[in-house]
Amino acid sequence: MLSLSQAVMIAALATWQQPRDNARTCPTRADSAMTTDIEAPSPDAPSVVAPSRLQRELWWGGGCLLLGLTLLPMLIYPVGVRLLGAYAGGQGMGAFLADFYRSLAAGSLAAWSIAVGPTALIYAIRFTLIPWPRFVKPSPPNAEDQNAEANREPFVS
Repeated sequence: MLSLSQAVMIAALATWQQPRDNARTCPTRADSAMTTDIEAPSPDAPSVVAPSRLQRELWWGGGCLLLGLTLLPMLIYPVGVRLLGAYAGGQGMGAFLADFYRSLAAGSLAAWSIAVGPTALIYAIRFTLIPWPRFVKPSPPNAEDQNAEANREPFVS
C-alpha cells in the first residue's frame, strides 16, 4: 500500500515534463548510469521557461500585498476581540473589514501599515539575507594591473 507521500511523488513524477533547455535538465541516476550524453529533447515536447527575476519579485510582492489586504485583517479581528472585547458593539468581522478598507481609502497610516506590513517584512528579511557581492558586478581586470602585479619586485623589510 502506498503512503500519501509516495502517491504524491508518483503523481509529481508522472506530470513532470523535461524542459527544452539542456542546461536546465536534471538527469536521474538511471539516466546517468546508462549514458553520459544528454539527449536532445523531442521537438514536440513543451518548453518550460523559468520566470525572470522581475516576474518573481512581482509575484512575491503581489502575494504579500494580497496577504496584507485580505488575510491579515481577518487574523487581527479575532485577536482584537479576544484581547480587547467586541468590536463596534459586537457588529462582527464585516464591520471591522469595512472600517479597515474605509481607512485604507482615507489614507490612514495604521491601515496601510497593516496592508503593506507583510510585503515590507518579507523584503526586509530577503534584502538582509541576500549576499550583496552577488549584485555587484566586478570590474573587468585591467591589463596594466595584472602586469604590474606579476612583475612586482620583492620587498624585504
